[in-house]
Amino acid sequence: MNDVKLKQLLEAARQEPAPGAPFDFTRTVLAALRRAAPRPARPSLLEQLSPLFPRLAAASLLVIGLSVASAFYFAEPDAGSTADFNQLTEQWFFSQDNS
Repeated sequence: MNDVKLKQLLEAARQEPAPGAPFDFTRTVLAALRRAAPRPARPSLLEQLSPLFPRLAAASLLVIGLSVASAFYFAEPDAGSTADFNQLTEQWFFSQDNS
């Protein structure tokens, strides 16, 4: 194809009006997209509960911390943990038969 014919063809194309879209083009495209889109699978029970696990861990740490703090707060001041430990070790050592 020579340059003259190419220029004539492009001029003729520029003078033609642009083709219009059909009236229901957008509706047709959206319906085709909906049909082609895969449906997401229903998440399993573990996938549904996994966002709750960090909160559950934080709540359990809070309960454990409050339990330990209340045990120290309500403990008798004269009965220390070392005295209890010494008493338990003495009972364990002396309760064994030395035969």
